[in-house]
Amino acid sequence: MRSHSVLVFACAGHFAVHLLLGLHATAALAIEREWSVDYGTIIALGIWGAFLLGAAAPAAGWLADKAGAAPIMVIFFVGSGAASMAAAMASAPASLAVTLAALGLFGAIYHPVGLAWLLDGVDESRRGWAVGLNGLFGSLGVAAAPAIAGVLGGAFGWRSAFLLPGIVTATIGILLMAALIRGIVAIDDRSIASSKSAVGSTSLRQPVKGEVKRALAALGAAMMCGSLLYSAFVTALPKWTEGRILAEWPAADLGVVGTVVAIVFLVGGFGQVLAGYLADRYDPRHIYVLVIATKPVLLVASVLFGGPAGLIAAAALVLMIDIASPSESLLLARWAPANRRGFAFGVRYAAALAATPAGLWLAAAFHDTSWGHNCLFVGLAALAAVAAIAAAAIPRDIATALRLVRRDGAASNFSAIRFRQRRG
Repeated sequence: MRSHSVLVFACAGHFAVHLLLGLHATAALAIEREWSVDYGTIIALGIWGAFLLGAAAPAAGWLADKAGAAPIMVIFFVGSGAASMAAAMASAPASLAVTLAALGLFGAIYHPVGLAWLLDGVDESRRGWAVGLNGLFGSLGVAAAPAIAGVLGGAFGWRSAFLLPGIVTATIGILLMAALIRGIVAIDDRSIASSKSAVGSTSLRQPVKGEVKRALAALGAAMMCGSLLYSAFVTALPKWTEGRILAEWPAADLGVVGTVVAIVFLVGGFGQVLAGYLADRYDPRHIYVLVIATKPVLLVASVLFGGPAGLIAAAALVLMIDIASPSESLLLARWAPANRRGFAFGVRYAAALAATPAGLWLAAAFHDTSWGHNCLFVGLAALAAVAAIAAAAIPRDIATALRLVRRDGAASNFSAIRFRQRRG
């Protein structure tokens, strides 16, 4: 019961954080008309919120390591909901900027705290599937934000686009607090699925210090390369897609381009569920390396093949980017010390956001050259190859530390069986 409750609240949180953070871009269309302020000025009001979203993540993870993830998640839900409701009451650009900054500050809690909480609170045999499902809800939140903001804003005004989602989010926080008080959700769920060892409760032996350092260094390098690749590719994708679509269908408009890109990302979100399911049954390290190794091939294929074939290759690349996420999360959770897991996920998220400006710069710089996006994709293919080499450098000992599961779901690691018996 507790593990199911953690999964429900974690997925609701992932949907909420991406929904609330995505409302501003669409609501700004109505705000600029009401306040007679330039759209670019309204969008720029979210800069401090975006900065705090990444900068505060390590601190949020550290706090959860000390106080427990569940109480910090209550703060996330209630704080984010209150900030969104406050944004609905903003009467001038300055007050809206403050509320958006608060939204970014509370939103910074989710990724380091929510994911670590989920991994600790869900039974180990279902961790990969749970992470994949959680990723899907995040993708749905991204997709729902412009739609919800547009529908509510069109029907009741832009303030309702912030107010109603804020009320629902804060209510979820109150429900989580009630669940904690009643014992439906444990304050510290690490006892459900893991011990304090560096690689988890089912390790056949404790890794030496050098192994942990090498694993985290290799995983960190792979994640940094992946974050830079993702940022540059996602930024360039709409313009590149427009060129490929218009080459085949000259009558296509912006709506067609946007729809194609949206479908690509939604497919990637559903792919995370499948990837998580596989990560529960096979060594996540092997899945991680294999998926990353396909990225250089798909990037080159996107350049070599024109029209629909190139679009299919690009769509497959987005799918591979999303599929790598569950295995990456499991590997980080395995190698990071359990009492610093929230901080580790915070650093991961902060590093990913730090790579965003560099990716934007790369996409813009190559677009202004005579080589265009083809050269950018070739460069990103080389970066993906570096990421694959780094992933392959993760110590193989992790394969023996994981609880392997046969296709019928029975445990195949005798250490895991013994661990369950001791707990029972």
